Amino acid sequence: MASGDPIIRVRLPQELKAFIEGEARYYVSSQNSVIVRAVREMKQRAEMASDVIAAHAEARRRERAAETKARTLDARERTDETSPA
Repeated sequence: MASGDPIIRVRLPQELKAFIEGEARYYVSSQNSVIVRAVREMKQRAEMASDVIAAHAEARRRERAAETKARTLDARERTDETSPA
């Protein structure tokens, strides 16, 4: 962290403050780094979830396109079968 990084003040319930203090002691690090690490992990999980949702949406789009193509080919085959030769 650079000294020029933005600063925010956050009000926390006492239980969270105590948790952060304990984590900082355990990891021999600052309370600030504990908070930054937690927020980065949360951001990473959100990005991963977003990627999963996007991949699922793309898979569904491809499935629908394949279903549409299959219906179109099936309809053409039925039309060819009923057309006089």
